[in-house]
Amino acid sequence: MKIVAWNIRAGGGKRQVGIFDQLCAWAPDVIALSEFRGTPASQTLAAQLADAGWVYQKQSIDPEKRATNALLTASKYPLTTLDIAGAPEQPRRWLATQIHSPSPLIYVNMHIPNYNTGFKYPYHQCVLNIMKHWSLGPAVFAGDTNSGKAYIDDATGIFWKREHEWMEAIEALNWKDAYRQLHKDGRVYSWYSHRDNGFRLDQAFLSPDLSPALTAMRYEWGATATLPNKRAALSDHAAMIFDLDLTKLAANTQV
Repeated sequence: MKIVAWNIRAGGGKRQVGIFDQLCAWAPDVIALSEFRGTPASQTLAAQLADAGWVYQKQSIDPEKRATNALLTASKYPLTTLDIAGAPEQPRRWLATQIHSPSPLIYVNMHIPNYNTGFKYPYHQCVLNIMKHWSLGPAVFAGDTNSGKAYIDDATGIFWKREHEWMEAIEALNWKDAYRQLHKDGRVYSWYSHRDNGFRLDQAFLSPDLSPALTAMRYEWGATATLPNKRAALSDHAAMIFDLDLTKLAANTQV
């Protein structure tokens, strides 16, 4: 199963056509978007994706605030929305679904707020609490976390102690950062500031029973001939693209 998780920046806007073309070129089985909105650009994108084969979709938009950032999960497999106890009180920024593929798994699409909102660290704690008591089977928690490890996931050490410790706490629970599982201490950035400082703000965390299925993980900028990478690309975030060999889960189950 190939999954693309991507912050498409402010609903996509005029970049919507390029975003659609890029998603089709990547050809994943599951698409998870953040900064998706109820605006015409985002909703047109969702309709195009449905027509192109990602017919099963769940959105977290607020009908009363269509320009507010939310989430979309689109899949070639049927989806069921899950109500997970202890979820963050950020319904537009948390979307949990069961993917009914031949080897089912749970996908939690996340967009963690910035610290200045006051919601970031409570969200962090909810994620840790859920991971600590997880018993629902193979799962991915992924998206724009606005977090990382200082001097490892950023170029300047700007991540605060709490972000660093959150990442370490996830590791201690034996949930795997998909990029680090395959690339160890490799440096890669998924977002750049106006000063061109890089940050790996986007992560995918795999439950202990799912991590053996990971076969590939990379970050890739959606770009066209007229829209180069980084901040001037189709989005100011690079997409996460990762592959799971779910037959390994079936093998483990048989044992």
